[in-house]
Amino acid sequence: MSSSVERARRLVLFTRLPTIGHTKTRLIPALAAAGAAALHGRLVETLLGALRDHRQRWRAPTEIELRFTGGSPEELHRWLGSCDDLRLAPQGEGGLGERMHRAFCQANAQGASSTLLFGSDVPDLTPTILEQAFGALASGADAVFGPAE
Repeated sequence: MSSSVERARRLVLFTRLPTIGHTKTRLIPALAAAGAAALHGRLVETLLGALRDHRQRWRAPTEIELRFTGGSPEELHRWLGSCDDLRLAPQGEGGLGERMHRAFCQANAQGASSTLLFGSDVPDLTPTILEQAFGALASGADAVFGPAE
């Protein structure tokens, strides 16, 4: 008898710790440094909460990974509380494209069936959009680019 183990899909959220003066710096003129960092923190917390809630409802096993910069795993735990249900990995060195490529390659090497990567600036990201993206990948699409405003 052969047992088949369903490989998990992976959601990779690229983020940084909400450090005053280093986060959402383009918004500092409008929100001040503390306001920009607070906005970033709220965006990540809201998105992560939604991903965790919806992961339980999805039929396919789905892992959530935080690719972070600007801090350590310990700082992530202090900010977000328990991260035991998440994969944590530093973004590492290089430009954004290099860091994204590395995240995709590592997810593939770790056995993810398909991987979606996104940033924290997508408050309108819904489970429906994620399912459509996973569906497109399962149907043979090489890449999927989602809506962004």
